Amino acid sequence: LEVCFVKCYPSIPLWNDCRRRFGELCCVFRKYDGSNLRFSWSPKRGWYKFGTRTRLFDKTDPVFGPAIDLFAWSFGEGIEKRLIDSGIYKRPESIVAFCEFFGPHSFAGQHDPAFLKVEANDPKRLVLLDVGVYKQGFVPPGQFRKIFAGTMPVAEEITRLPFTEQFCRDVWEGHLTDGEGVIVKGGQGHDIWMAKVKTKAYMERLEAVFGINWKKYW
Repeated sequence: LEVCFVKCYPSIPLWNDCRRRFGELCCVFRKYDGSNLRFSWSPKRGWYKFGTRTRLFDKTDPVFGPAIDLFAWSFGEGIEKRLIDSGIYKRPESIVAFCEFFGPHSFAGQHDPAFLKVEANDPKRLVLLDVGVYKQGFVPPGQFRKIFAGTMPVAEEITRLPFTEQFCRDVWEGHLTDGEGVIVKGGQGHDIWMAKVKTKAYMERLEAVFGINWKKYW
């Protein structure tokens, strides 16, 4: 997967479209139910550009504007510093951090307007999902938590195991998580691959809320 600095986070296919990866070792991360946001960094401008999957936004945005200050508070200068300190990425020309923006009242990418302000008692969160480095692609999943976990909120890694159909069926039945599902990641450099595996319980909740239109949010 190439990191695109002007477009959105790449669409992650469902597990049954990634059968050719069966047998490969993968890292299994919790899938968060929110909105995917991107934050762009350059050596001269710092963290200067912010976007959703489809558009840019600034602090005046009524839904996502508060995420800018939340990002600064949650990550500060930590992302670029940790990349450089790792010894793997010495002088990155550009970085894009991909995060999930969500809270207890978020569902299927929708957010309750009553919980949009970023204040001490506001439950909104940002969790770091991936980091892309210009000309080098995504930070490999095996290195991701080693570099970033510890002092900043990063995606929870549930386990590491071979990617199999039985594993996907276990997730579907809710044996690994009771939430939306998981994201599995494998590979290195520009050959990093991802797949999403969702739960039956999440599908049933979508059907209950959206009726015949539930697949639009799947």
